[in-house]
Amino acid sequence: MTPLADFFRALGSERRLTIWFRLHESGSTCVLDLAHELDISEEATSKHLKKMARAGLIEQTRMGEYVLSQPNLSVSG
Repeated sequence: MTPLADFFRALGSERRLTIWFRLHESGSTCVLDLAHELDISEEATSKHLKKMARAGLIEQTRMGEYVLSQPNLSVSG
């Protein structure tokens, strides 16, 4: 699959699109905060973030026991 196809596939889920916009609003956040805010499980949130990271939509940084996710500005403008 091409990088462009991966990009659009990653945003093909309404939930991931919501996460994408939320990350743009907040700048960065952790799985726990996103899960609470979107009223979905941490596991589901983590899976969505993993798919988005593989497509290059977000970057993730470990801060102690937390992983912060932020939009990859090189693809999001």
